[in-house]
Amino acid sequence: MLHKHLPQPALDYLFTFLIRAYKSVTLNTLSKKEYNSGNANGIKLADFGKDLLKAALLAILAVSLLTGATFILSKQITPPPGPSIDVFTDRDGKGTNVPSQSYRLNETISMYAQAGNGTGPAVNQLIAFSAYGPGNFTFIASKPTNASGIAKDVFKIPDVPEISVGLWKIIAATKINDILVLDALTFECTI
Repeated sequence: MLHKHLPQPALDYLFTFLIRAYKSVTLNTLSKKEYNSGNANGIKLADFGKDLLKAALLAILAVSLLTGATFILSKQITPPPGPSIDVFTDRDGKGTNVPSQSYRLNETISMYAQAGNGTGPAVNQLIAFSAYGPGNFTFIASKPTNASGIAKDVFKIPDVPEISVGLWKIIAATKINDILVLDALTFECTI
């Protein structure tokens, strides 16, 4: 990314130089057939790209010297994906901290956790599930993931309104490559 406000003549010079350099290298070095084939009399397109980059950098340097302008060249770096987990139910909740649809008293909830190690599914990874109800009801279990990195467990909401009606929270957690990952979702239990 190029950052700097330049006077219009300097910008015109820079872009004219880049276009001329591109046309010159493209038209004089490579025929259309050679360009499309990826190889032109031993000149690889990778070398062509390097030459064009050199020309662009020289143009930026020239404009900088002529105008006194400075440029900051930056590249956005995306970190590699790391360990992850997503907890969801049979009614939704996919995504980090995404709530699920509501349930009723005495319904069975299927809860899932999908774990990844950064390069694919985390296979045979032990997942800890915990579900917390509004009236001090707690369900805790652990299950291993399958070949797709998904673990599943079920529990039934008690048919007792005093301890079951209200906001519930499900948490799934595991440790992948010595990094603790967890996700949570909430849902409402109604009568």
